[in-house]
Amino acid sequence: LPLEKIGLTKKTSSRPIPKLDYKNAIVDDATPSTILDEVDPSLQEKLSSRVPDFRGLLSSTADGVEPRNHLAFLDNRDGAVCLNVINPNGMDSKAITVGQLMEKLSEGTPGLCAPQEHKSNIQVPISYTSYGPFSSFAPQFDSTWATLCERDSRLLLNAYGDK
Repeated sequence: LPLEKIGLTKKTSSRPIPKLDYKNAIVDDATPSTILDEVDPSLQEKLSSRVPDFRGLLSSTADGVEPRNHLAFLDNRDGAVCLNVINPNGMDSKAITVGQLMEKLSEGTPGLCAPQEHKSNIQVPISYTSYGPFSSFAPQFDSTWATLCERDSRLLLNAYGDK
């Protein structure tokens, strides 16, 4: 019997379309001067917001001589602040990539393999079940995924608590 003949209509519920809240990209508007202001004072002496000139005298410093203890300088290149490490022995500026420092990988994975214990070596105690007042005929413990016997499970749970 069709529902229309009886005078009934099929109930349809329109599911609301979920809103997709895309988060804005993180904007890094830090400048070299703001980063230098936030750095620890002991490191501020070793950082600079410009390329240090090791060859001559500069009028901007107190005694006119560029300090030679700079480790790095901050540079705002392409809208991103970069930390450039300084080698005071060489006066020429040269960009070095990680690929130039290391040889190609011969075999294996290009990442670090974190040591992990195999799942079969993990000790899982028996979990005890409690269904409240309706547990008279229910099992008292569940050993489905347990790797320890009941005695060892009881010892661990008494020593360390429930989990």
